[in-house]
Amino acid sequence: MSDPRVLPFDTDALIQLFLTATQTRSLLPLRTLRDEYGIQPAIVAEVEVELASHRKYGAKVAPEFRKALGNGTLEILDIGAMSKYVPSALAKGVFATSQSLGRRYALIVGRGEAYTHAAAVTLDVPAVSNDVSALRALDFHGHQVPSPVLRVFDLFAFALQTGALDVRDCDAARKELLGRNEHIPRAFQHAAFIDGMKSFCPRILDGAKSVVGIEPVPGPGYMTQIQVWKK
Repeated sequence: MSDPRVLPFDTDALIQLFLTATQTRSLLPLRTLRDEYGIQPAIVAEVEVELASHRKYGAKVAPEFRKALGNGTLEILDIGAMSKYVPSALAKGVFATSQSLGRRYALIVGRGEAYTHAAAVTLDVPAVSNDVSALRALDFHGHQVPSPVLRVFDLFAFALQTGALDVRDCDAARKELLGRNEHIPRAFQHAAFIDGMKSFCPRILDGAKSVVGIEPVPGPGYMTQIQVWKK
């Protein structure tokens, strides 16, 4: 596939990035994607609502969330934003299609996941979410899911490969999330970041740089790996 121009994020992934942003510069991968690769991180309105109403972390992540929207690190994927990724005359119809698909997905999974994956499928771009159970549920019911679906640690690995973050940043993020009992990939649960990379397959890499992590193994479409290129 060609490089995606937009990358929808689910609530759970954004919360992990915001929880580690102050200590570890973990929003740098988003700005790197936007500024150097032309890939705009985005959220659907349903994720904005979930973030604002999140009981455990809503208030804590609110300042970083507002800052990310204000400086363009994130954008809300409404009809106006959609017109940047499809012909303007089609934007309204494409948005309506995404919303309709999101309503069907929301019969099976949470609203944030449903509308995020629906937007990604409609635009034929990857998404970012840590919730594999939602992907399995959608797949079980015969619904299309994005390919691939990136995890937060895929972004950390990509940032390490591209130099946006160093090993200390990535390991500090790992420790912060572990300390908060946040789910992280098995490879990093009992190993420092650099050691965990020896058994971790990143789902996004810069195609012009030396590969990090292990080679992809056969699996569902959401587990595939893409390569992107600087604009």
